[in-house]
Amino acid sequence: MAMLPCLCDGVWLFMWFCLVCVSVPLANDVYLNLASGVHIGDKSQPIMDTCTVEHCTSSCVQARGESAGIVKHCTFQHGGDACICAGGTSRTTFLSNWIGDTRGCGVMLGEKSFVVLDSNQILGNHINGIQAGYEAQPTAKNNVVSGSSGSGIVLYDRAGGVFVNNQVNGSKLACVGVRDAADPYFRGNVISDGNGSGIVLLGKAGGVYEENQILRNQSAGIKINGFVKALFDGNKISFNKGYGIWMQDDASATIQNNIIESNEKAGLSVSNFAEPKVTGNTIRECKNAGLILQNYAGGEYTGNTIIGNLTNILLLNNSHGTLTENIVRDGKGGGVIFRGETTSTFRQNLVIRNSKANVAVLNKANPTIEDNLLENGWGRGLVITGEATGFYRGNIVRGHALAGVYVGGESCPNLTNNTVRASGASGIVIEDSAKGKFVGNTLAENRSAAFAVQGDSRPTVERNVVKHDGHGGIWLGERAAGTFCDNLVEEAAQSWRIGKDVQAKVTFTAQGSDAARRLEEADRQQIVLIQNPGLKQYHCIGSKQKSITMSEFGLGLVQDVEG
Repeated sequence: MAMLPCLCDGVWLFMWFCLVCVSVPLANDVYLNLASGVHIGDKSQPIMDTCTVEHCTSSCVQARGESAGIVKHCTFQHGGDACICAGGTSRTTFLSNWIGDTRGCGVMLGEKSFVVLDSNQILGNHINGIQAGYEAQPTAKNNVVSGSSGSGIVLYDRAGGVFVNNQVNGSKLACVGVRDAADPYFRGNVISDGNGSGIVLLGKAGGVYEENQILRNQSAGIKINGFVKALFDGNKISFNKGYGIWMQDDASATIQNNIIESNEKAGLSVSNFAEPKVTGNTIRECKNAGLILQNYAGGEYTGNTIIGNLTNILLLNNSHGTLTENIVRDGKGGGVIFRGETTSTFRQNLVIRNSKANVAVLNKANPTIEDNLLENGWGRGLVITGEATGFYRGNIVRGHALAGVYVGGESCPNLTNNTVRASGASGIVIEDSAKGKFVGNTLAENRSAAFAVQGDSRPTVERNVVKHDGHGGIWLGERAAGTFCDNLVEEAAQSWRIGKDVQAKVTFTAQGSDAARRLEEADRQQIVLIQNPGLKQYHCIGSKQKSITMSEFGLGLVQDVEG
């Protein structure tokens, strides 16, 4: 093997030849068929224009050292390790080249190289289209990377760089894979039609990903595993066969201002101790669910709009997220479902026009649900059943087709200072073997009874106010037990109705008092409650609990999803 210098456009170009040692000026229309390709080394700065280099045992072009220059309008194919290889601190620009078949990568970068890849087409058979590692910092813009048997772009081992306005599609694995503390910047790319996920972040990967389109991939749009800390801002993540974004395994990414729509599974799935910050996103029309939290997932979810998904939000297993100031509406199979043993907090959200139930709390869920507006649902407003518990404070529940609040199974919730009004059936229904505390709530204008208590339930119902405009007050039936104390019933057609088999401790309170508090009409403001007026006689009967099986409640179920 020998090395001969070649003067090309006024600068020295070092060229390696394995079979024949000749000096060839690289000008227009020169066809090279070299065993080891072209080597740009040291501080050379050639202009290599409209050349063809192919059938090389290593790479077609290598840029090393402090080389720079421009390689443009060339064809590179049938390389060994890569068609283009760059290392050192090379700042060579590769412009508008066609990169074809290779046994390795279309472009392979390392050793802190700073090359520029601009408007190239990487289309042939290759493993990874662009691969950068070992702290490489490339600038890649306006390139097309298609049909990779591995990934379109792979970044690893602290690589960074800027990737702008590229098209990456048709990869067999992830279209873009980022791992091993790589920390790139991606903006305005179209990442689509991969057989795996669109973007995958692994290990301690980071980076900023904004205003990209991530479309029609066969798995997730974005998959995040491990101790990832990255920012996803303003992306459109649509029509992927898996999740829109799938986060797990201690990831703590920030996800903000994205549009996540029409994905086959959930829009955003968070699991396995992941703790993201999710703000200002729109999640809509996904066929499974809008947002899923499960398996000890946490995080903060603020100011998102979650619309028209099969079920808008599923909070499962031992999840413990905090959801604040979100809009949750028009869910086809329910608004918000708490299942398993979740302890999530749901505060100051607007939940409207969802089918079945606006909010359902099932199994052994133990959430905190406070200061929300639940409105105009096609079924019930709030359902609590199974063995669910939890705290429900300061919510406004109004305008539902069925009961405003349904409490059943063996649940034992604590409902305090809520307002339930204008329900199509009763305001609050308590049945089966349910218990719990219902204190200081205001019920108005519900079509049937304010409270309908039946079955073997035995709640504690204290200091509530009923202003029912000629409808029912507090009705106790079947074997209902529990304690009813200091409740005020005004303007009801039948203030109290107590069945013959009822076993309840009841304290009747004066009706029609001028001192009674008044309802204030306010769309989202909390109604302030004042102490009830004077008491009358006490009538107490003991109670005994009966255990029954949890009633099934027909809401959308989450399905297991393979990786």
